Amino acid sequence: HTLLHEAAESIPGYITWPSWLAMAGVDGVDSAQGPRFSNTFLALQAAASGQGIALATSVLIGDYQDAGRLVRPFPHQVRSPYQYYLVCPEASAERPAIAAFRNWIRNEAKAHNERH
Repeated sequence: HTLLHEAAESIPGYITWPSWLAMAGVDGVDSAQGPRFSNTFLALQAAASGQGIALATSVLIGDYQDAGRLVRPFPHQVRSPYQYYLVCPEASAERPAIAAFRNWIRNEAKAHNERH
C-alpha cells in the first residue's frame, strides 16, 4: 500500500511513518515511499479517495469514520507527545462566554473519547 506523508513530519516528536511502524513493531516496509502533502487534511482526502494510507489523530478522522469514508486498518494506536491547552487571561477565565466554551470543549472531548 502507498503511505501518505505530510509536511509536518519535520516537527520534532511528530509521529511519522518510520516512528509509527517502529512503535507498532512492523518491519520490512519502505517508509520513505509515497507522496507528501502540505497538511493532514490533504493527506486524509487522498486516503479517503483511495490513494493510500495516512496517519492522523482520532480527533481529525472522527467525521471520516462516522461517514464510513475511512477506517482504522490496524488496532495499534500511538500516543502523541503533544498536548493542547485552552488559555486566556486570568481575569477573563470566569466570563460566561469562556466558561461556556470551556464546558462545551470538555464535553466534546469526553464524547470523542467515549466514541473512539
